[in-house]
Amino acid sequence: MPLTFRPTPTGYQQASYNQLIPTPITNLVAVSNLPGQITLTWSGGDGYNIKYSYAISTGTLVYALGINPTTLQLSSQNSINTTVTLTGTVLGGSTTATSANVTTKVLGVQSFTTINSSATASVITTPSGYGSGTPYGMAVDYGQAKMLFAFSGNVYYATSSNSGANWTGFTTVNLDTSSTNRHACGLRNDGQYGYVVTAQKTYTVNWTGATPTFTAFDTTVAPLCVSAGYFGATMTPDGLTFILTPYQGTIYYTRFNGSAFNAFTSSGLSTQRMGVAISPDSSTLYVSNNSDQYTTITWNGNTGSFSALASTSNGHPDDRAYIFLGGDYTGTSPPKYILGGSAALLYFTWNQATKTAGTSITSAVSGISTDTPNSFSASGAQGNIIYYANGTTIYRLTLNVT
Repeated sequence: MPLTFRPTPTGYQQASYNQLIPTPITNLVAVSNLPGQITLTWSGGDGYNIKYSYAISTGTLVYALGINPTTLQLSSQNSINTTVTLTGTVLGGSTTATSANVTTKVLGVQSFTTINSSATASVITTPSGYGSGTPYGMAVDYGQAKMLFAFSGNVYYATSSNSGANWTGFTTVNLDTSSTNRHACGLRNDGQYGYVVTAQKTYTVNWTGATPTFTAFDTTVAPLCVSAGYFGATMTPDGLTFILTPYQGTIYYTRFNGSAFNAFTSSGLSTQRMGVAISPDSSTLYVSNNSDQYTTITWNGNTGSFSALASTSNGHPDDRAYIFLGGDYTGTSPPKYILGGSAALLYFTWNQATKTAGTSITSAVSGISTDTPNSFSASGAQGNIIYYANGTTIYRLTLNVT
C-alpha cells in the first residue's frame, strides 16, 4: 500500500490508493429547473469516504441535498448567472471541476383558465412631457416593484415597495435623440433584465442593482422599425427570447445570454402587420397578419428554426401589440388567452394544442387614446395585471380570473 503522513496521530500510516487520490471529476453539468435551485450531475470524483463541497461564483448557497444528482438551494429566487465549483476530498488529496455558466430559472406565474371580468384603477401620472396619443413603451415586472416608461428617446423608471399600490416619481435616463417615434420596452418576471427599443437602438436593461442601466446591442433593426412606422415586440416572461418585427418586414429574434441579449438574427419569415406574441416556453409565435398566423420554433441552443407560417383564425383589428395570458412560463400549463389592442384592449381565447385563436373578442378597456404600447408585459401572481397609459395617467388593468 502507499504511505501517507498524518500529523495526528503522529507518524506514517498505510492507506489504499483511493483514500489518497480521488478520480478526476468530468462532465460536470449544472442546470436550473426551478427558481432558486441548481441541479448538479457529474462523472468520476470517486474515492474512499469522499467528501464533496460546493461553491457558486454568484449568489449565496444555503445547502446542498443529495449526491450526484445534487440539488443546490440558493438564498434567493431571483435569477442569477453563475458557475458551480465541485470539490471532492479524500484523506490525501482532492479533485475539482467547475461547470459552465448556468442561469437559474425566473419565478413563474400561476396559470388561470377563465377571464371573468376586468377593472381599471389609476396608479401614477405619466412622466413630464408625455402627451396624449404619443407613442410609448411601458413594462412592469411580475412583483409590481419596477416600472419602465419610454418615449422620445428617453426611458423613465419608477419603483414600488408595496406591490404596485404606490409608485415613486419617475427618474429620467436619456438614451438617444429620438423625437416622438415609437418605442417599446419589456421586463422579465423578476425585473432584473429586459429591453428598450428606441428609434435608433435596442438596449439590454440591467436592473440587478438599485437603478437600471441600458447597454445598446443593436443599431440595425430598431431603425428599420422606425422606417416602417409601426413595429411589434414581444418577450417571454423569463426574459430568454425577444422578438422584434418592423411593420410589413422581417421577423427578427434574439436570445438572452445570461447578462445581455445577442445581436438579432432573421427568422427567415416576414409579416404584413405588427402584432406578435411569443408563448412563455418560446415554442410558438403568434403573428397578426391579415389572416392571423403562427409559427412553431425549434431551438438548438440559441439558434431558432421557424416553421412556415400557418393560418390560425380570422384577423383581429387594432393589433399594435399582443401578449399570451393564462399559462405558466415553463409551458406545462399552456396559455389560454391573447390580449392586444390600441384604442381598446381586447382579449380572445387561444388553444395551444390546435394553435387556434378564438374569433369572439371581448373588450377589457375602451376609449384609450390612439397609441398603446408596441408590447405588453403581464404582472401579478397570475399574470393577470396589465399597465397602460391613457392621457397623462397610467392605469392598472386587473383581469378577474379563475
